[in-house]
Amino acid sequence: PRPRSARVPARRSLDTGGGPMVRTRLRGASLVEGAVVLPVVISLLMLVSGASLMWRARMCADSAAAEGARYATLHPTADDYEVASWVRAQAGDQAATQLSVTVSASPLADQDYEMRVLGEDGGWLAADARTTRELVTVTVSMPVTPVWGASWTATATHSGVRSTEGVA
Repeated sequence: PRPRSARVPARRSLDTGGGPMVRTRLRGASLVEGAVVLPVVISLLMLVSGASLMWRARMCADSAAAEGARYATLHPTADDYEVASWVRAQAGDQAATQLSVTVSASPLADQDYEMRVLGEDGGWLAADARTTRELVTVTVSMPVTPVWGASWTATATHSGVRSTEGVA
């Protein structure tokens, strides 16, 4: 007999006795894990895409309302229809069909003052003048329908002061 130190240790089988069954069970476990994880991943993708659509609509409405208030402030003779048309034109083709634009003007207190103008002869000419001011508010709404079907409306409001001067 061999001495104890020279003996080769007995090999133990790692096989559980199932042979190919072990692989099938592992494949089945992967299938179950995939079935559990896949709906979660798809839900997260839908959530992210819906949130990005909502964010885009909010930014588009905010930008359009700010540009409309700016236009109304810089063009005091423009009426509400002209301001709304300009906002739609600036929004682009895709967004313009979906935008709902509301322009409202509310008068502010008029301001009287004396205006002095340098005349042709070098002297000052005085005249009473009046500034008429209006607070112009532009509200833009844009509907959004994310992939899961719930509808949401992005709304933004911006205001500006429109002034007209005239000699009283």
